[in-house]
Amino acid sequence: MAEGVAWFKGLPEGGQREVLRTLVLSPGGGALQVALSSLVDTRRRKLCCAGSCTHEWHNLPDP
Repeated sequence: MAEGVAWFKGLPEGGQREVLRTLVLSPGGGALQVALSSLVDTRRRKLCCAGSCTHEWHNLPDP
């Protein structure tokens, strides 16, 4: 997984968009969108909302 992330980060922005577009349009693309959204939101909450966010939905206990 780490190698894939490094590969993706090494692409120029246009390349990243093209990869994501291809994946989203492929069978299973909806599941990929949900998975990516979950990862991005988790990272955003850890970086931007850690301990200081007052939104109820950002302070739910881990499942």
